[in-house]
Amino acid sequence: MVPKRRGLSRRAFLSGLIVVLIFSFLTLSFLRRWKEWEDKEEEAESRQEQPIQPGEEQPTQPQVAIIIDDLGHSLNLVESLFDIDCPLTLSILPGLRHSVPLAEEMREAGFEVILHLPLEPEGVSEEYLELGTIMTGMNKEEVRELMEKHLSSLLPWIVGVNTHMGSKATADEDLMRIVLGEIKKRELYFVDSRTATGSVAFRVAKSLRVRAASRQVFLDSEERGDDPDYILGQLRELTSLARAEGKAIGIGHLKKATLEVLKEMMPPMEEEGIQFVTASEIVE
Repeated sequence: MVPKRRGLSRRAFLSGLIVVLIFSFLTLSFLRRWKEWEDKEEEAESRQEQPIQPGEEQPTQPQVAIIIDDLGHSLNLVESLFDIDCPLTLSILPGLRHSVPLAEEMREAGFEVILHLPLEPEGVSEEYLELGTIMTGMNKEEVRELMEKHLSSLLPWIVGVNTHMGSKATADEDLMRIVLGEIKKRELYFVDSRTATGSVAFRVAKSLRVRAASRQVFLDSEERGDDPDYILGQLRELTSLARAEGKAIGIGHLKKATLEVLKEMMPPMEEEGIQFVTASEIVE
């Protein structure tokens, strides 16, 4: 009878061992899954708390840069620029009585200053052109000499260049390569004012790896330059483009109505989510 009792004891031991092993396996499996779930929770919380690193895509406000052209002829309305409590980029014509002192004064006052480069337009008599206008009939050396004269006269206060008139010159690829080559040498940016649809200036600038942009909207015009409603409509069009595309550049002139509309409307537009910046923050 003893051997029979030993057999029963052995079977009971094996059965208990199997139960313990199954229970241990189930316990370890549960603990492993619990740890995986905790790790995933911690990883999700970490992603939520981790700040966005530089270089990562971030949501931004629509950006608008406004360039005020044609400074240098006189000091009329210049003081009104100080009443506009938002960034502006001021474009100064070269070789005029007030060009150099105005560039220095406005830069020291905190404005961004650029050269308003006179280029040959279509169908305009030479008597109406600015002194030192770059013409399509000039040879390379003549163009380079004028570029050196214009740029050096306003350096170190300027950080970029935009075009004045230029509907004929900006359609001439060879000429624009010379002009933009001189701009690149001085590490300045370029804005094509786009006074004509046939301009190749922006494309040439990008091919030369010059930081560049194109104007989207003219805020005023010769025909309706003193019409505040027209200027306001153009400003709203500019901000709409910025909302759709992320950023936009508008060009206005040193006109009383233009400055008054900007003074009145830029602050509330900022409150609506528009970020006004200088042109150097728009160019790429």
